[in-house]
Amino acid sequence: MPGESLNVLTGSPESGQRSPTCRGCATPRENSDRFCGNCGLPADAVVVARTEAPPLPAPPPRPERRAGADIGEVTRLAGTTRQTHLTSLLSAPAPLCVACGADMADGPCASCGTQPDFLAAPPQDAIGGVFEYRKMLRKRRAMRIGTSAEGPLFLLHDGTVEARDPATLKPAPIPLPAGEHEWLSPAAVVLRIALAVDSAQVSLPWTSRVLLDHAFAHARSHLGLGRRLALDAMNLGHVDLAAHCGLGESEQAWLRLLSAARRGDAADLVDAAAALPPDRYRPKIAALAVFAGAVRGVRGAAERLAPSLAAFAETEPLAGLLQRALGITATTPARRRADVALLAGLVNAPAPVLALATASLPEIGLEDARLLGAKGKVAALHGTPRSASGLVSGSDLDAAPLSVVDGLADAGVLTAQQVQGLRRTPDEIAYLLARTSPQDLTDEQVVQSGHVDEQVRRTHERGVADAGEKAPDCAMGRHLRVLEALSRNRLDDVRTDEALPEHAETVNRLVTGLRRAAEQGDATAALDEVVLGDRTTWQPLVTALGASALLHGEVARRRVPAFADWLSLVAARERLFVADWAGAAYEARNCLAHATDEAVRDEAHNLLACALHHLGQHGTALGELEAAIEGEYSVALLANIAVVAMHLDRELGARHLARVVREAPSQAMRANAALRAMRMWRSDGSKIWEGEDRAADKLPAMLREPLRTIVTQPIGLDEFREVADVLARFDAEWLRAPQSLAGSPHRATLEATFYRARASEDMYTAIVNVLGTITDWAGAPDWIREERDDLVHQTKEYLFDHLDDPDNVAGVVALAIARQVTGLAKYDHVCLLLLGTATLTYHVTTREEEIAVSLVESYLAARQAATTLTEDQQERLTGLLELTQRRIGFNLYQAREREVEARIDTYNRALGLLNQAQTGSPAWFAGRQEVAATVDMCTRVREQLTPWVRGADSGDLRSLLMDLLEHVRELETKARRVLGN
Repeated sequence: MPGESLNVLTGSPESGQRSPTCRGCATPRENSDRFCGNCGLPADAVVVARTEAPPLPAPPPRPERRAGADIGEVTRLAGTTRQTHLTSLLSAPAPLCVACGADMADGPCASCGTQPDFLAAPPQDAIGGVFEYRKMLRKRRAMRIGTSAEGPLFLLHDGTVEARDPATLKPAPIPLPAGEHEWLSPAAVVLRIALAVDSAQVSLPWTSRVLLDHAFAHARSHLGLGRRLALDAMNLGHVDLAAHCGLGESEQAWLRLLSAARRGDAADLVDAAAALPPDRYRPKIAALAVFAGAVRGVRGAAERLAPSLAAFAETEPLAGLLQRALGITATTPARRRADVALLAGLVNAPAPVLALATASLPEIGLEDARLLGAKGKVAALHGTPRSASGLVSGSDLDAAPLSVVDGLADAGVLTAQQVQGLRRTPDEIAYLLARTSPQDLTDEQVVQSGHVDEQVRRTHERGVADAGEKAPDCAMGRHLRVLEALSRNRLDDVRTDEALPEHAETVNRLVTGLRRAAEQGDATAALDEVVLGDRTTWQPLVTALGASALLHGEVARRRVPAFADWLSLVAARERLFVADWAGAAYEARNCLAHATDEAVRDEAHNLLACALHHLGQHGTALGELEAAIEGEYSVALLANIAVVAMHLDRELGARHLARVVREAPSQAMRANAALRAMRMWRSDGSKIWEGEDRAADKLPAMLREPLRTIVTQPIGLDEFREVADVLARFDAEWLRAPQSLAGSPHRATLEATFYRARASEDMYTAIVNVLGTITDWAGAPDWIREERDDLVHQTKEYLFDHLDDPDNVAGVVALAIARQVTGLAKYDHVCLLLLGTATLTYHVTTREEEIAVSLVESYLAARQAATTLTEDQQERLTGLLELTQRRIGFNLYQAREREVEARIDTYNRALGLLNQAQTGSPAWFAGRQEVAATVDMCTRVREQLTPWVRGADSGDLRSLLMDLLEHVRELETKARRVLGN
């Protein structure tokens, strides 16, 4: 029979023959084995003593795990690595019957009879071990899958199952990743190997399906084994395999719920919980509560979980919590907070979390508030801005809704400094500044934000005539009309109800005082201490009644000394305006005799300095100025420093202005001071204070930092361009640094790109690259067109003056402009092409090198374009065209002459080789190739140089070219004669 023949061939015990054994280790082997598979000894080796085969090591005993009803009820909390027993979160915990989900007491389950020790199983041998055995000449694999009456059962490589003696097999361990779990079932090894085969991690002769079938068959042999393998499958991340382990549907759903809880998968958690009997498996309530936030986001969760939650609502507070969280039952803010506190306490949340869940906002400390996150802190601030204002930083407001930030402005807890530090769009920054500190807005931002009242106020502040009458019908416009009527003493035109509400009472009292002064004929009768407490009333009083009248009799100084001091300044300034220098000095000294306010004294010193300067007392004036700058700054101080310093000492004045840049309270003052100082420095012809080392290309130290600061501030684009121009020329190393303009709102503008290019080390190339990016010159700003034209003019002028200079930098720039920059005048374009070509050709010729083809092409293009110019322009370019042609021709002549001389030497060597070599030999052919190359060279030289002979305007160059061409013709004739053609 075929089976018997196979048995005889393999030497199996069934054939009636004994299998040979290794003489060294007594391991059974097949007749065809030349070496022992166990010890490697040759089959025909002779040994003195025979060693007994070592027994197979027994697998280490697996500790028997006797688990109670809490097996499978351990899960990780969401987002943590901490494990908890779900039953510990319940109000009425009890052992769980995993078969039916009922609460168990002592003894078997009263509902289905399941024993408490539901994982109990009969003792089982270790299975899943992989071994090797010989099948004919090849080694085969076998896996132990159980034990029968005939002995251990093995799954052979062909899928058949046989009982075999383990001593005839050699262990072949399969490397499997270590698991973090303690495997409960003996079939877990088979399951793990099947999964490894399915994922191609190991290669075995069995499919994963075959291995799984054997594992499940082993599990289904006893319910305890089935439960153990189901738990192992869940621990391996394959809870779906529990369906093949002989478990009931509800028990399978319970394992799916545990797996979903461990993975934090809310959707699967809801599916599994809905599949369980509504009134069974009490720990499911704890699992759902742990993931309450995620469960709320699962579509249809409320409808599907409602029966289960209703079944446990009376006994489990967490069920009621879930009903409220899912919207099944109504709730209140207080109840919602209590639910959060309940859940936080059940999962042993840290103390700060418990505080956030239970405390009111004013009681939350800064250290705990960081746990709220940016959105949580902003929400708290939006709800109680006064109580929670200390919890929120500027970075938290960067992404907050504009409506929330706007509400903080309404509540008065948002400062202008915070607004300027926010990372929001320019439009939003302008809007928020308009809400918090409109005086810090630039004029552009005021218009952009539509802040009409601020526009009107600034128009008035700039001293525009009839600003109130021209203002639109807005609150500030109506208020200005009231002020103008007061200033012009038209009391009948004053409508108190149109004044801003906060000033209405003051306006009333001011009108009353002015009427009283008119009736009594005494200006001092209008001096009301309440009115004078508002400094904005001072100017209307002076305009209506005059500074001298109000100072009469020292009444003002007795009632309001500060007002009297200010009146003295006004009187001094009025004297200056009418060129009454002595009167101005008198009034300023009068102010200094009484004033104690530092700002008033500073301005008085400045006014006195100006008056003394015009009186010719320059030394005394300088002393007054130095006394003024020791105090605080004001707008008047800034103006006076500029006036006085312009005529006294430019360097000293600029130093004072630089200090204002550092210390002035407003952006406008800092920008104005920096620009004034810079302009004074640039207008100083002597430049005795250029820099610390007197180098003409450096900024003075006192200007360097102020300008670096102001260029990054929100100044106007014209001012930005002016400052950037100075920095590019005199502080280039700083400006070209990558982060120099990072804080400027103009950092991405054409101005920033252009002036950083000017500051680069390769300035001209960088500038040309920027100009080359502009395609619409008609729509380009005037200043960039002027920069382009200036660069073209300077380049042309320089090259015309240095045509015989071998330096190639200017020539490179000229060609780059002509090739990259559009919008040039046609004459300029042709001129730059010719100048660049002529200069670079001269440079290359001095180095005894040949020019590139691109230079010849540039010349030809320029010559063609010149024909389209006007006659006058063509006449102006005649000399340049001839010079360029002459230089190119001479360069090509020299290059070809060098080539011909080198070729003649090669040609002569080839002739010598032809005279000596045998016809048809390799050397003979090599010589003929060199002669043919000489002919090709001569032809190419003639084709290249002949056109330049015709156009050469110089007799010397024409003679050189013709002599070289004649020499080339003779060489070509001789070479052709050698070749026989």
